[in-house]
Amino acid sequence: MSEDLITNRQRAVAAFETIRSYAATRNGLRNPTFRGGITGDQRLDQDRLIRLLAGLRHHSDCVSGLRFDDATRTARWQYDRERTRFRGFVNPYQVAAARRAIHVHEQENRTPALYEGGFWPPDAQRDLRRYADRKHVSFEAAMGSLTAGLITDLLHYAHRYGLDFDKALAASGTAYSEQRLREEGPLQAGQDTGRDTILVPSATRPFRPIATRQGVVTSGSDAEWLLVRTAARVRDTERRGHAAPDLAEDIDDKLALSAALAAACSLSSSEVLDRLEPRISARAEKMQRAVEAAAQMGRAHGLAGVPPYCPLDADGDDSRLMAAFGETEPTIHANAGYRLALAGAYTDAYKLASATSGPSTVMPTEQTGRDFPHRPVGPGPPGDAGPAADQVGYATRAQPRRYRRGFR
Repeated sequence: MSEDLITNRQRAVAAFETIRSYAATRNGLRNPTFRGGITGDQRLDQDRLIRLLAGLRHHSDCVSGLRFDDATRTARWQYDRERTRFRGFVNPYQVAAARRAIHVHEQENRTPALYEGGFWPPDAQRDLRRYADRKHVSFEAAMGSLTAGLITDLLHYAHRYGLDFDKALAASGTAYSEQRLREEGPLQAGQDTGRDTILVPSATRPFRPIATRQGVVTSGSDAEWLLVRTAARVRDTERRGHAAPDLAEDIDDKLALSAALAAACSLSSSEVLDRLEPRISARAEKMQRAVEAAAQMGRAHGLAGVPPYCPLDADGDDSRLMAAFGETEPTIHANAGYRLALAGAYTDAYKLASATSGPSTVMPTEQTGRDFPHRPVGPGPPGDAGPAADQVGYATRAQPRRYRRGFR
């Protein structure tokens, strides 16, 4: 089947089946002397390696707690340790396991399918939970370990057959970004009035699309804008005392965006962040003051009896309130918590003030669908709401899918 006809969900399923087969190999349930997957054509074998790495990126998007970059770092550490320990000896078992994985992935890509009754193949929970039980680890830890182990073996495979793993890894990132861009379209960045840029791209190094947790960024100006907001959100989340898991996705995006801008502007990632520091600080300070400012606005509107900027008792169109605070981009998983805090502070203060001031003269507000979850009960700004895991260790991301595909 043509690559253009395969969806990213199907790519993730193909990678999942590859990992499931790899788990059987690791458990000694498959013949480790498998010799498939090698053609003698180095370019074709490099392409197969790229496709598998890109598929693993899509798969990691769909598994709660699994981060492809973490798995790759662990794999490199394991590979270097094994090469040092065995003085450069390439373990034929690991090479055979990698060959089998590539073969399975190629077979899955030829006949991709979404399985009836759900995204993941039947019995997926049973097979991988058995593997996790044998290893005495959680399901999520087993998935992370298997992904890192497979990438480690792919490093040995690449060394054995003279393939360039680093180039394959970079090419898989480019392919992954392009595949997401075809399905999602570009990130719809907010159009702040008078927005300008600080960084100057090199004339010889154009900005290349970069896939982030928030969407695919296609221009340097949008990348700069999103980096400022993402770095500020990390700072604000840290200020509110949230734990590292609450920051993981934003930290990934901060690293990816700063690296993409560094490549386009002939700078280092740290230099990019240093130049944007004034705007990051200003944005973080604005976020810190915004909830109180929203409450003050709601109180003033409630006392004056003017129509509210958003519905008071149900989800609906809050674009007018968000525009007042410069929140002009679509609501996504990453910024939903902050926006819910603004809307909650505004509506709570409005209702209290209007009740105190007597009969309300509020006009009805049109109820339309809001694209993030209901505001949680309780004081203070919530952290970014994480998705709820389902019974097999996966969870479904909120819709609409402008910002991310797949399941989590």
